[in-house]
Amino acid sequence: MSLLAAALILAACDATPAPPGADAAATDGAPAPDAQPPDAQPPDAQPLDAPGDAPPPPDAAPTRCNQLAVAGAWVDDIQLPAAPPAMTGGALIDGTYQLTAWTTYTGGGGGSGPGPFSLRQTVRFDHGTFTQVTAVLAPAQEQRGAATYATADRTLSLVSTCSTTPGGSAVMEYTASVTELRLLTTRGDLFVLTKL
Repeated sequence: MSLLAAALILAACDATPAPPGADAAATDGAPAPDAQPPDAQPPDAQPLDAPGDAPPPPDAAPTRCNQLAVAGAWVDDIQLPAAPPAMTGGALIDGTYQLTAWTTYTGGGGGSGPGPFSLRQTVRFDHGTFTQVTAVLAPAQEQRGAATYATADRTLSLVSTCSTTPGGSAVMEYTASVTELRLLTTRGDLFVLTKL
């Protein structure tokens, strides 16, 4: 899995977190041959809240891609065996948003109940530039990204310019209001972001 871009970029332009060692280029869902089990930490990894004397390596610097601070409560992925709601587009208002709900629509007969991840996410839209920071509860990790964005009708297109996870472009549908932004990925993840 890759992240939305989760968050969004969705982090790397798809909103679901990538477990350590996952191969973003894999399309069949199988882990890369050298991938670690989902609960394994790389030998040099520390949990986000672990104390440590050594500074992080330069590539893992907490401000790579942007200076956003992750905020808000942990939001659980809730799976719903239904089709996602239709998105209507609208004027995407520049500003900072915080993730407040996450539903994965699994289709008729699909899975239901809690999904495997909990996230905290802050994103910013600013005159064609998108930045995001996402904290994943387990396995503990932080993912950051930046992209350019454009809207047309009810489609939001993101092209990654910086990411701490493998990423690229993402296209999703959206519904915007003055106080809220709803992003629907092609996978069926609906992220509700509340404007701060």
